Amino acid sequence: MNAAVISIVGTKDSCGSSTFALNVGFLLQKLSHKKVLLFDYDFSYCGEQAQVLNQKDVAFATDLIALADKKRAHSMLDGFIPLHSKGVHLLQAFNPQKKEESFSPEDLAKVFSLLAQNFDYILVDGGSSWTPFHLYPFLGSALIFLVTEPKLPLLKETDQK
Repeated sequence: MNAAVISIVGTKDSCGSSTFALNVGFLLQKLSHKKVLLFDYDFSYCGEQAQVLNQKDVAFATDLIALADKKRAHSMLDGFIPLHSKGVHLLQAFNPQKKEESFSPEDLAKVFSLLAQNFDYILVDGGSSWTPFHLYPFLGSALIFLVTEPKLPLLKETDQK
């Protein structure tokens, strides 16, 4: 497999990008019947997707770094990333309780390579952060959604000719 990467990023916190990513993941899996991974890559609110899904069993990308170097790593991945009852797999970038865990861009490339071998679609919930770490998934994306929030008071001020 060579996964299609779809990145979803918000223009600011709480604009609905995580909810949008979750719903796109559910719909994509339902319509395609393919393996879909939701990658919670929101560094500000990492773990939010697991809370919304009420998923206690969560895998972390930081734990995949060591696995990525092993032979046959792709066959070990099947039991590592839990499947939600809606058919979408969930992976968090890191464990929020262990913020000292970190990974390099090279580590991220290894993890993405491993994931691309095992999933048909990877949805990256990028939150609203724009850091060099966020560039890697975005540059490899087949599609990028930029989620914004309409400002209703500004609509009132528009010129209506």
